[in-house]
Amino acid sequence: MSEEPDDEPTEDATDGSSEGTDGELVENTVAAQLDSQDATPAEDVLAAGLSPLLSLGSQAAGALGLPEPTVLADDVLSRPPEDRFRSSASRYADRFDVPLLAADGLSDAGDDLPVDDPFVTAVETVVRNAGRWQGQLLAQLVYEPDDPDPYLALAVLLERLERAAVGAKAAHETGSDTEHLLSTGLAVLARLVSLVETDATVDDDTYRDAVLASYHVEVATGGEPRFDPAERTDPECRRIVRLQGALLAFDTFDRPADEVAALTGVGPEAILAAIGRRDTADSSP
Repeated sequence: MSEEPDDEPTEDATDGSSEGTDGELVENTVAAQLDSQDATPAEDVLAAGLSPLLSLGSQAAGALGLPEPTVLADDVLSRPPEDRFRSSASRYADRFDVPLLAADGLSDAGDDLPVDDPFVTAVETVVRNAGRWQGQLLAQLVYEPDDPDPYLALAVLLERLERAAVGAKAAHETGSDTEHLLSTGLAVLARLVSLVETDATVDDDTYRDAVLASYHVEVATGGEPRFDPAERTDPECRRIVRLQGALLAFDTFDRPADEVAALTGVGPEAILAAIGRRDTADSSP
């Protein structure tokens, strides 16, 4: 008569506890995956998100008789920085007879489009996508790229684009001036489109535009910037963006400053000092 199997199988002698607990096995597996995976270049992360929207933008531009996004981006970037970030919206509104800056004009234009409120829809699209791309860029820091700065610069640009869009929406709803914020958003978009469409890499112009975007968003929303970007050298702009990006990473990861410092290359003392300045500014009347 054959023997019945035991209710509980006998543990194989070779399957001992020396391999660690389940938690340790998972942790080791994740660590091995991280060690074997390289970070995706920052420009490729941006292109993966932005390219589909550029295709839609090209179709919309053709239907409305407007230039291709790449052509418009090149033209925007050809303008002096102050004009680009402060008044480019009115330049193109006048040039292409698009009622960007008047609340009534935007409402009238919406009557001819297949969306209820094109301005709000555009803002929501920008905010949703900019936030997602920020997260994707910062997530690449976990793979320890040789240079984290390009990821931080693009994340800062996208966060400023998001803030400019939200600020423009608030100004639009109250009938306030939207030109400065729309111009800043247009300048940032032009830089991002140029990076994607020309296969360019993040360079000194990108870092400077990130600093300019921070400055102009703050000015346009009633803030008082601590410095004028025009007075900063290219290496200084890069250091500023690195710290701004580290703050974004700190907020995104919700991890201690020393862990964020290891990912971004910014010292934990600098991160904590910047957080302190920000908290003080936020609490000021």
